Amino acid sequence: MVYFSPELVSLTDTTLQTALGTISETGAELLAFAIVEKDGHRALHRFTTESPRDSAGVARDFAASQDDADRIAVASVDLVDVGGERFDAVVVEAWDLIHKQVQVVGQRYDTAGAAGAPILLDHSGAEGT
Repeated sequence: MVYFSPELVSLTDTTLQTALGTISETGAELLAFAIVEKDGHRALHRFTTESPRDSAGVARDFAASQDDADRIAVASVDLVDVGGERFDAVVVEAWDLIHKQVQVVGQRYDTAGAAGAPILLDHSGAEGT
């Protein structure tokens, strides 16, 4: 079993739900965003670029610059390959800088919201790995 800090799980879930809510409310492709957590407070940062997929790189660069954060999560849309099946998914990359853990989850979606359960795509630093 893989164990992540409760704070990282909470941030990942909040970020995923925010992304899916944005897609279902607007019906538009998601612009990448980051949530930075420091001292128990969270701040949302959105990134606008020429295309929504380009905003993911900008969001990741922003996340990498947040050296003093406790935790950071980036949400974007990407093609995910699971078991040979490719589909559009909301991808949340979340870092817990205190516990040195990384969690990457993908959630298939359509404009009505989530389709299926989130999938753990990658991780590091978690107990039980």
